[in-house]
Amino acid sequence: MNLLENSIKVVEQYLFYATLEESDLRISEREHTFESFIGELLERGIEPGERLRIVCYIARRGDWKTDSYAFPSLTNALTSSGVEIKELGEIRKLVMHYRDLQTDRLVPVTYFAFLHRDTSLLMCFTDGAKYDVEQTFDKIIERTSGLYFAFIGPSTIKKIQDMLFQIHPTTLITYFSAYRHFKSSLRSEIRPEYQRTIEYRGNDGAKVLEELKLAYGVLPRTIHFETPDFATYHIHNVGHFTLAKGEENARRFMLEIVDLAMKDVLITRKIVESADFELIPMETQTKTFLFPKLKPWLIRFSTEIDVEEGQNLIDILEDNEFEVFSHVLAKGSLRLNGLVADRLKKNIFTVDANSERMVIAPLKEVPFDSFLRLYQVVVENFDPNAECQFFEQERKG
Repeated sequence: MNLLENSIKVVEQYLFYATLEESDLRISEREHTFESFIGELLERGIEPGERLRIVCYIARRGDWKTDSYAFPSLTNALTSSGVEIKELGEIRKLVMHYRDLQTDRLVPVTYFAFLHRDTSLLMCFTDGAKYDVEQTFDKIIERTSGLYFAFIGPSTIKKIQDMLFQIHPTTLITYFSAYRHFKSSLRSEIRPEYQRTIEYRGNDGAKVLEELKLAYGVLPRTIHFETPDFATYHIHNVGHFTLAKGEENARRFMLEIVDLAMKDVLITRKIVESADFELIPMETQTKTFLFPKLKPWLIRFSTEIDVEEGQNLIDILEDNEFEVFSHVLAKGSLRLNGLVADRLKKNIFTVDANSERMVIAPLKEVPFDSFLRLYQVVVENFDPNAECQFFEQERKG
């Protein structure tokens, strides 16, 4: 391609980008509180029948602009990934881009984001499609330290389902996508040695999902709930919530769904964030030594696991970009200890497991996101009923 052709291509991409509608969310670009933003969103932010998507992430403690010794501020972390940020009071307008592989053009995706100061829950509102989110914000989360998905475990998804069925008894599950790792400890009556993903469409999805859980040992990752004459909601277990159809009351109820789910997510975050690493000085007559003081957290398995299942757990971790090394797997009564490196988030920590639980401790200051990712991998692939607990509960037990 010569210089003239290249220049024409650049101008065409610029004109395409400049004329694109960044967002159909009709939010005034003024100073907002979270309450004023939500009020405007509910009243006139979207037209009836338009899609509204809320994607939730967990950020490290602090506000938008505060840097720490180890980590950049959220603003700096996002801008370093090419995100354009406009401050609107408590709300930030974020514009991200990805390149369309078919047209080779930049596609803008706009979010209106709120960072809760006390919990560091990052709530992002957009009209973008699922693919838009996956190609923009999700990719940033995967590679950025101090940020992670607001993972929703199977028990929380069941709470959402029960709430919908109780308040709106006519609710149907019309679609779901469910998954099973072939080394999962979850019972499967039919060919448990196979890894599988099952997608289903049909108005009897609630019954079929329960049948498939028992027969094939699969757990849902995505569920579509449809309440006739009210709303259609899509829930994805990485903290994505979509109102595919519904008016103002349906939007309000969607916020209740998000609130229910995030309460459980924040409990898990509080536990894994309790992990601590500190060097304690100890003085002698000739020298001062620094000894590490570790504060761990733990994952409690729902059933006792044996040595073979312990090896399965190691294999699952390694399948998901965790490297387990310098470990010892003892036979008889299960005993597993070693080092774990998170290859995606570039962190390292220790694990010490027996047949009932796994204790996780940092070797240095480890961001919570590696621990959340570990917990997600264990729950999604190995033991869906495993519980995240404070280490103090181990001592009391």
